Amino acid sequence: MIMQLKLHKQLLMMSLVGLLAQGAIADESKIDKKLASEAPLFERAKMRGPLRDDVSLDVVKQTPGEGYQPRVVEWWPKKGVDLIAEPKGEPRTWTINQEEPEQGKDARWWPKTLRGEKQFKAHLLGFRGIGAAQNPWQGEVTKPLTPAVVLRLPDGRKRCFGRGSFTDEDEKYIVDLYEKQMKVLRDNTFEEGFERVDTSHRPGEKLSNNPLYTPGTTHISSKHFTATLGSEPPDNGRSKWLIAEDKERAALNRKLIMRGWEDWWSYLEHGGHLMFYSEKLGPKYKYRFLVGNTKKDGKTVGGGFGGGYGACSGGDGNWWGMYHEWGHGIPCGNKMVLGGGEALADSGQLIGDPTGSIYKCYFQVMKPWKNLFHGWYPAAYTWNIIGDDPNWGYAFPYAITRMMSEAETTPMHVLARVGEKRGLFKNGIRGVGDLLGQVGARMAEFDNELQPALRRTFVMPTRVRLLEVDRKENRYRSNPASAPEAFGVNIVRLVPDANAKELTVDFQGHYDPKIYSDWRACIVAVDKDGICRYSPLWNKGKMSMKTQPGDLRYWLTVTAAPTALCPTTVVARRYDKAHVVYQGGFGYRYPYDVVLNGCRAGSPHSTPVDDETFGQGGLKAGRRHGMGMNVASIPVTDPEQREQLETVLSAQGGENAQWHLDNMKGKRHPNGGGWVADTATVDETAYVGPNAMVLDQAKVLDQAVIEDYVIVYGEAVFKDNARAYGKLPVKEGVFSKDARAYRRSDLVSDLKKAKTLGVDVEAPQKRYAQLIGAPPIQANFEMFHPEATLLEDHFNERLGSIFGAHIGDRLFFDGVLIGNPGFTYEGVETGAVTFNGKDQWAEMPGEMADLEVITVDVRFKVDSTQQQAVWMFGNDASSQVSLSVAGGKLVLLGQGGGKQAACRGGKVFAGQWATVRAELDGATMKLFQDGQNVVEVKTTFRASDAFTPGKVRMATLAAGFGGATPMAGAVDYLRFFTEVLTDFESVEIPLLNPRRLCPRTLARFDAKFPSSHARQLHFSGKIAPNHPLSLYYRKYAAGLNSRLDDLARMNGDRVKILEDKLQALTSRRQETYTEAREAKKNDKAYQERFKESGQELEALRLKRNAVEFTHPGFKEAHAKRDVMLATLGKRREEAQAELKTTPAYVALLEKIEQMRKKVDLMRQQKNKDWQEENKKLHELNEQRSKMVAAKMGPEADELLREIHRYGHTVEAQRKLAKETPEYLEIDKQYRELEEKLRYVPDPKFEQERKQIDETLKETRDELEILKKAAAAEINPHEAFIVSNSRFWANKTVGMIPRVVLMGLLPKPYDHVPHLEAARDLQSRPWPTTVDWDGRAEYENNKAVIAQPIMQHYLKRMKPWMYK
Repeated sequence: MIMQLKLHKQLLMMSLVGLLAQGAIADESKIDKKLASEAPLFERAKMRGPLRDDVSLDVVKQTPGEGYQPRVVEWWPKKGVDLIAEPKGEPRTWTINQEEPEQGKDARWWPKTLRGEKQFKAHLLGFRGIGAAQNPWQGEVTKPLTPAVVLRLPDGRKRCFGRGSFTDEDEKYIVDLYEKQMKVLRDNTFEEGFERVDTSHRPGEKLSNNPLYTPGTTHISSKHFTATLGSEPPDNGRSKWLIAEDKERAALNRKLIMRGWEDWWSYLEHGGHLMFYSEKLGPKYKYRFLVGNTKKDGKTVGGGFGGGYGACSGGDGNWWGMYHEWGHGIPCGNKMVLGGGEALADSGQLIGDPTGSIYKCYFQVMKPWKNLFHGWYPAAYTWNIIGDDPNWGYAFPYAITRMMSEAETTPMHVLARVGEKRGLFKNGIRGVGDLLGQVGARMAEFDNELQPALRRTFVMPTRVRLLEVDRKENRYRSNPASAPEAFGVNIVRLVPDANAKELTVDFQGHYDPKIYSDWRACIVAVDKDGICRYSPLWNKGKMSMKTQPGDLRYWLTVTAAPTALCPTTVVARRYDKAHVVYQGGFGYRYPYDVVLNGCRAGSPHSTPVDDETFGQGGLKAGRRHGMGMNVASIPVTDPEQREQLETVLSAQGGENAQWHLDNMKGKRHPNGGGWVADTATVDETAYVGPNAMVLDQAKVLDQAVIEDYVIVYGEAVFKDNARAYGKLPVKEGVFSKDARAYRRSDLVSDLKKAKTLGVDVEAPQKRYAQLIGAPPIQANFEMFHPEATLLEDHFNERLGSIFGAHIGDRLFFDGVLIGNPGFTYEGVETGAVTFNGKDQWAEMPGEMADLEVITVDVRFKVDSTQQQAVWMFGNDASSQVSLSVAGGKLVLLGQGGGKQAACRGGKVFAGQWATVRAELDGATMKLFQDGQNVVEVKTTFRASDAFTPGKVRMATLAAGFGGATPMAGAVDYLRFFTEVLTDFESVEIPLLNPRRLCPRTLARFDAKFPSSHARQLHFSGKIAPNHPLSLYYRKYAAGLNSRLDDLARMNGDRVKILEDKLQALTSRRQETYTEAREAKKNDKAYQERFKESGQELEALRLKRNAVEFTHPGFKEAHAKRDVMLATLGKRREEAQAELKTTPAYVALLEKIEQMRKKVDLMRQQKNKDWQEENKKLHELNEQRSKMVAAKMGPEADELLREIHRYGHTVEAQRKLAKETPEYLEIDKQYRELEEKLRYVPDPKFEQERKQIDETLKETRDELEILKKAAAAEINPHEAFIVSNSRFWANKTVGMIPRVVLMGLLPKPYDHVPHLEAARDLQSRPWPTTVDWDGRAEYENNKAVIAQPIMQHYLKRMKPWMYK
């Protein structure tokens, strides 16, 4: 401990990177200075435009030049983040709460330097989140809800500790300080020139104010909030707001709950969040909260959660629900799918309760290799960890999203722009790569403020294994299934060699300029006190880290940091599609190689000793639903550690501890050296690799093989020749015969169905989604277009991984092109990769070919007939299967496992394409050329015989292992199958587009599935509804509805009375519009004003339109759309002309004309039933429109969609036209005059319509209930049958067109909507610099930004634009 303190004193004295002068934020406003002085413990919550000068900046060394150039970022230790200057005054002594956690709750996790301590000294740096001196959410209101606190530990680090960490005395000290300084925030919110206005949950609705505990509705207001609620307590007595038997406690609850709301408002406003309605002209409404669990007019108001702009609902005014639902109201945030919606809202829960809501980090912790903002919910890790840096602040997620412009579609965009404008980044996009590279590096140990909560809940993030490429050279490659996606991170364990003084990593990314490849790698060391140290971030070449005595762990983190972002333009308004290219099936991946010196790549699993979880919070045993072994520590096998751990775990007790105690008892398996628990069963003939484990009651029998880091546990069984690879936890299922396991079965299992049916899993695991019914393809390397390094496996799932953590792993086997091979289109449908016969070939993951039964199909040509390898897989020269050309003949060779077999035959000619297929099934080896069986031999040799367990698995194309006997020629495709197919030539290869789309493949796809998406929409919307099957069920449903009505009407006039009431309400609603129009006509003052200035207003409108229509861009775009509309109109006229020759259409036209005349007459006569007849007329016109649309065909549907899409282009050009000075000046004059002339209708009409709408809904619900009850009284049995049949009939009416009939269409294996989104996004330029409009929508309105509250906000947050 003393040595560690000395080390950190030295670090404090050393020259920190980019160190700035001590201080805070320059040129702050008076109110900010006041808050900093009187409420300093909330300073770390805030984000501001100017930078803090007490936080160091990164020092970037970027080698100039195009392409993949070295970049080194010196970032650690970062002042203000890693090392905090010691505040003035003595540190406080904190007493650790020694109480055991409640049953089922995780124990608290403490930093290593504090373990075993009862007290420690630390400075209080600040509060993180919301607290309260009195807690309304528990029985004892006097017990506080202690806010999380951030402490500066004795070693200079800062950590956040949640409620329950310290004794009651400490918590009282915290709460007292919190209350005192929070009051300062509450008393200094900005209200210059206005007051917040009460409003109901529905804007414009008159607020009711019934006395509490009487029937009706009421509202309660505070400074910034209005609660609307039923004014009676619910029957279940669960309301915090209204308690009939304890009204005094209920009154206190109401006060405390709304005080908590006000604390949240004050915290966010201080944090830099733009509060709702501040950017609106007119009244500044209070935030509206619809409180549930109360009774309104005899009916209980639901407690469901929901949120929108300036309002939410949820339970009893639940604070945590409000933190979340608040995010759903943030305008820009809701336009993001990547990192938006639920993920952004989850970040709000962490803002309010950073330790109690830590589970909201689930997605990033489970799959960190995906984009660090990916997911839906819970997915808030990155949003909140960025706030550790005081330059961003704890309120960062909600602060920065209010600054988003209309052009910004992801969090990376706004980070890049704001970071660059503030001076944090020189190049915003590359700066985001640096920032997220640091987030990724710290993630290895959760080295951030929230570490105690993260380690308690998740133990550690998911680590990945690297694929061994060359054991002698110590070269590794990223696993294709977990290579980092854009701004995702790989976390890899590094195991030092004995007595190593230094670890060196030689990093080489698989650079592809077309996907803007770049990376940020980092070496992380953990010293004996659990404190991290980091290398600089780098992207290319060598980096070293000195070891230190007592170091506990080492990690390599690799974050993908592409140098461009997806398009920002609003032309196509793809707000809801950006996720397709960032976390979906069309997201780019960024693989890499590393050569390690002084270390090797280690296990992605950890024991409780490795993770320091024994005796601490977070000890898991693979039991937590949805997390499985990903967050579970594996049993300790080291004898010394086992003895130490047994004592601790025996004292700790509990299911998880017992699981470890049971599975620590075991031995190393003689065949492979893997760990086998005494409770498990493993045959001597089975292989369990040195890093694999068999635990619990699992069984590994016969010749089964468990490789790599596989954990077989629970009741899983492997037998016969089954094998498993990778970092794979297998908890259930029986793998037998030829089974191969590649993906985990403890999350979304593809085994459960088979297990339920009592059938063993007897073959390699299949793909999910659309590929589940595809041929038994293992991999499809089809050469679609030139690639720099990627040999893509196109047998790739598009669904099943869009949002990541709650979905099973994807399965594919991408390879790597070595030596920059060429490309040709000669003699092929799409393309072929060319190899020079010297230093060009491709490598693929070997486990792909480790099969009991295999078919390998390849199309290639060679430049000469000399000896050269076409493909090879296995371990080495003595264990391999290969296809080669020698002397103009084909040679298929297999050897390994004490067996050998060979086929020689066929004829190969230089410069001529040949299609060659090899089949091995354990009985024969066959060789086919151009569909003909040229040779076969009887042999028991199998492809799996070429793979000796424990050796490096390899597969190559156009050369042997390591580039031996290279091929000179070209390859069109290489495909692997897991079966020998009897009719191979008839097999249809699924056409899936590559991740980076190419025109030729898209042309093939469009030809095979012409206008696939358009046809599906056309069929479901225009054809299927008029299909005989649809018409039959619609008629059936209508008959049942009619019969129920008939039965109900037999039972007196009750139904008719309600129907008449509905009719009267509907008529009255329509009358309010008529009366409003009449009132406008009769308003003499308005008519006089309009008479005087109406012509002037019209002249300004025409003048303004003329400026707009003469703008070159808008004029051209508008003309192009007019041409498209004319084309569509012409096709409509042609379709109508063709239909007029058909009797059915002519009869329909006549029927429409008759009905139209009838409706007109009824309206003139004021017949009360005219609306019902008008509905029938509308249905007839709909039928006519569908007939015309069906005749026009799907091409017209697609043209209509194209017109709609192009409409966004027109609107974008219109927007540019409206930004010209001439237009703005005329528009200003027009708006000023329009404001003077504007007619303001009497609000009574709108209020009456809202009341009518509510009554209509209630009456319709009441009528439905009454019909069923009345029918049941007449004939209960028939009513029961009719009601139930009616439910399923109505459901079927909807299912027939959408499900049943859609199944008749040819279904692409690709995901067409995502394909269309990717086609649009990939076809447009991706910005490499921040060159887009950074103004939020509200900044385009001068009147809005002129308001005092907006001036205050903009000067505070965007000083580079507003001074």
